[in-house]
Amino acid sequence: MADIEKQIAGLYAEPLDQFTAARNDLAAQVKKDGDKEAAERVKALKKPSVSVWVVNQLVRTRELDLKRLLQAGERVEKAQKAMLAGKKAKFEDARNDQRVAVRAMRSAATEILPNISASVLERVARSLEAASSAEGRDQLKDGLLTQDLEPPGFEILAGLGAAPSKPKTDKPNPKLDALEESLKTAKETLKTAESEAKQLEVAAAKAVKAAEAARKKADKAAADLQKIEEALTKAKKR
Repeated sequence: MADIEKQIAGLYAEPLDQFTAARNDLAAQVKKDGDKEAAERVKALKKPSVSVWVVNQLVRTRELDLKRLLQAGERVEKAQKAMLAGKKAKFEDARNDQRVAVRAMRSAATEILPNISASVLERVARSLEAASSAEGRDQLKDGLLTQDLEPPGFEILAGLGAAPSKPKTDKPNPKLDALEESLKTAKETLKTAESEAKQLEVAAAKAVKAAEAARKKADKAAADLQKIEEALTKAKKR
């Protein structure tokens, strides 16, 4: 049984366009070995979507980034539980750590699949954000996903991480006003920076694809040139 589990795990490491053939070959071999039940199980395995396949490859090839992602997700979960229990917790700090970890993995996704679309990249990021739940971490860590994951919602907790504000008074407080304005500006800057980062990541992926196309075109032109030169040389010798 351990051997079949290892073989099934190997299917999810295959290039996406080879998954179906590899699965069918494995099912046939297992059936030939006499385990019809296991063969049916293998045959029923569904081919992963592009986004799911990318996440599985990230898990297999980005060990350090995965470790950081899982640790950040665990901190988010602990902070969430502490806040729901009425305890102080640095929820936003934990969420920011998670965002950094997700961005690193998201960037690596464009190396695994240079022509990845923005919509697929977004689904990859959402599956990675599911690491903020124990169930999500368990599903992610082995690189055997069969479908996209959804992160838990944190909308209710979004405003609970800050310290309670003091009662307002009629007395002006320029220092407090300045700090609040700085906080507002910082949040807007972060939002803008994250948006720009996403746009640049998509642009970078497109640039890599264009560069590959240009290289293929240049290689073909070089090959054509060589053929013409060889033909010309032969013609001169006649």
